[in-house]
Amino acid sequence: MRNKEGEKKRAYLTLEELRQLSDDTNTYKSIGLFVLEPKSVLMDEQQQKLKDSETAIASLQLTIVVKLLQALHQFGSLVLRILRDQSEGSLSWLI
Repeated sequence: MRNKEGEKKRAYLTLEELRQLSDDTNTYKSIGLFVLEPKSVLMDEQQQKLKDSETAIASLQLTIVVKLLQALHQFGSLVLRILRDQSEGSLSWLI
């Protein structure tokens, strides 16, 4: 998730810098070398990266919440079993 947050921040900062340029400014895209691209192309790419990062972050956050809920459910089941066994005088929860 940290990786996606970094991508999102880079895309946001790049968009902020691109917005300050006039539309006819020559801009260069880094792909191991620099390629001349119209500003509009770079803006579209950065906006898409920003959206993709936000979607990925939301998905990762949802996955974390689901896993936490599953863990809480398992923990709750264990606690109930322990309480039930204790009320019956059993020690099966130790097994």
